[in-house]
Amino acid sequence: MNHTFSNLSEKKRQNFIQVALKEFAQNNYELASINRIIKEIGIARGSVYQYFKDKLDLWLFLKKYAENKKIEHIKAIHREDYDDFWSYYKELYLQGAYFALEEPNCSKLLNRIAFLENSKEVLSYVGNWEKEAGTMLTQMVEHEKSLGFISNSIKTELVVAFLISVGRSINLIINKYGDISDMAQGQIDSNSFTLKEEYLELVEDYIDLVKKALI
Repeated sequence: MNHTFSNLSEKKRQNFIQVALKEFAQNNYELASINRIIKEIGIARGSVYQYFKDKLDLWLFLKKYAENKKIEHIKAIHREDYDDFWSYYKELYLQGAYFALEEPNCSKLLNRIAFLENSKEVLSYVGNWEKEAGTMLTQMVEHEKSLGFISNSIKTELVVAFLISVGRSINLIINKYGDISDMAQGQIDSNSFTLKEEYLELVEDYIDLVKKALI
């Protein structure tokens, strides 16, 4: 991304981002079309290449944008507000669902990158999330071990691998119900959503499974 894109008005920049996010969320990298993006927005093809060096530069920008949006949601949940780890972990996981409801294009893109993307041009970037998640989870697990919420008899690296693996599996199960962003029954207010009962039950079962394995 160059300064030309940064200098656009917020309205124009956000319109471009949302249209581009939708295109890459609905299609693997090699099938996503710059032409469809510019047609929907109504700009010249050359404008895109004034904003980004090439298609990969645009994809990397959108990936980072979506990741930062998700991090903002996760950071809204503070460990010190919960008496035990499992209540916190449940709320942390549900926050991912709220993210999908509030930022559907970002959520769908990240889901595609994590589970569906197989274009050779971007494969080297696809696995980065597991490394970053591993670093974050390692710190979290060590802290919870010190508080007695996770057994010290289980190696931290094994706990981290378990959380990543089971988390990936639960997301695949959730996808059988449909995209999370389609599961909202209704918006209660600007910051709160009601999720379908089966999704909430699935999360409860997931937390119970993890808890039994790790305490």
